[in-house]
Amino acid sequence: MNRITAVWAIALASASLALVAGCNGAQFSQPPPPDSGPPCSTLSPIISCDAGGPPSATACTADPSSSDSVVARIPTGNYPENCSVQFYFDDFGGTCSAAHIPCLCNLTDAGAQWTPCADAGISGLP
Repeated sequence: MNRITAVWAIALASASLALVAGCNGAQFSQPPPPDSGPPCSTLSPIISCDAGGPPSATACTADPSSSDSVVARIPTGNYPENCSVQFYFDDFGGTCSAAHIPCLCNLTDAGAQWTPCADAGISGLP
């Protein structure tokens, strides 16, 4: 009887070890779940200047009613010439990256204007 009990105990222990090893091995064979941090589009943009100056012909203003969906997201303020604003987007690697084409305040014949800019999270540009 002792011999049968010992065989069963060994078999049960072996099965338990196999189960534990299988469960522990699963964490190494499957990727971890993606980080569920804040969406990249909600991160504050990178702004290269102080946006607190007075409105003038040489300053770009934020325009939430702009037909350009990226320019419409620029925070309120008056931005001097050569100021740039870059928004974050979800890149293909799953991290947040700054847009490749920033919004740039340029002086034109009609006064300061935002150049066409990109936010891959909205416009689909890389």
